[in-house]
Amino acid sequence: MVKINLYYLFIGLFLLYLLYLFYKDNFTKNYVEHINNGSNICICMWYDDSIKIYSDMAKEINLKYCNDNKYDFIYDNTRRLSNRKPHWERIPLIQKILDENNYDYVVWIDSDAFFRLDNSILLEDIITKYNKDIIFSADVLSAFQKKRGIKEHSSFINSGIFILKNTMNVKKILKFWSGEECFNKRIDQFQDQGCIRYSHKINIYDLKNISVILPVGILQSFNPNNKKYNDSLIIHLAGRNEIDRVNIIKEFKNKYQ
Repeated sequence: MVKINLYYLFIGLFLLYLLYLFYKDNFTKNYVEHINNGSNICICMWYDDSIKIYSDMAKEINLKYCNDNKYDFIYDNTRRLSNRKPHWERIPLIQKILDENNYDYVVWIDSDAFFRLDNSILLEDIITKYNKDIIFSADVLSAFQKKRGIKEHSSFINSGIFILKNTMNVKKILKFWSGEECFNKRIDQFQDQGCIRYSHKINIYDLKNISVILPVGILQSFNPNNKKYNDSLIIHLAGRNEIDRVNIIKEFKNKYQ
């Protein structure tokens, strides 16, 4: 009887271990960091432990930008769409922040992106100048995208940074982004970025008229060595490998200390 019980105990523990391996992302401790500087603008980030080696450094820079310019800041790692890749987590996070109605604007920034602290342009300047409910940034056609047969088009958005105004229409668009249609019909072989491009292409909820896609070099640039875009608001290391991201972000972090 004892041997049988030990056998079943071993089998049970082994099955629990297999379940842990399968669902280990859901065992990650949820963490939310909310810095309140009394602003009506909130900058937010989402990432998990798998990329914290460079994302923690990017967060440090972005948090300093917020504190220097008195913006609120939220970092979150809570999984809300565990059946999708982590790219999608920005959408329910932004929905949550807007639904709390504490901010007039929410700014999303990717975890491999960071603000230029030596740039004098403020978010208010961009918001006032373009006066749209959603302010997007254009993408660049990289060698990686060319290899995949992707071509530039009128909805060629890069979702590394965007600015959202707290309106009912924007909330409806966010709900569409989190839905099955946008997931299944996303274009250019991307995750949430492909969904956003699709929604712009079909002009969901008049998206084309209530938004603007700014050229590369205003909201973001992708190559820190390209002096043409030294005045971009952020540097976004899209498509870089982990080593490049660590080294580049560390260089700027040390520069800004």
